[in-house]
Amino acid sequence: MNKFYNVVRISLVCFFVLLSANKAAGITFDSNEEPVVKTSVSVNSSGDIIVNNPGEKTYTIQVFDLTGKEILRREVISETGVQTLSSSSLRRGVYLVRVTPASNAPSATIKIMIR
Repeated sequence: MNKFYNVVRISLVCFFVLLSANKAAGITFDSNEEPVVKTSVSVNSSGDIIVNNPGEKTYTIQVFDLTGKEILRREVISETGVQTLSSSSLRRGVYLVRVTPASNAPSATIKIMIR
């Protein structure tokens, strides 16, 4: 019974962390209050992490595990704003990817799953 409550507690903490991360994830609103997402992170079929940040040519990508430990950090200079990271050094699991622009724009933190 105690293990069940620990799982529920951890799940709730993760939910609130991800909820707060999505509020500060580079999501802005236009005059019609429609969300406009500038930064996207996805995982392709081979497991590589693809970061698309079209508004910025220079930014930093950080990958964290769920304990908050930084696993990977890369400084990116890209004309298109698209960067592909190999996930070969990552184990299966859930990670948080933070994209921080070099300008004073807000950073985006997005949850991904490596299978």
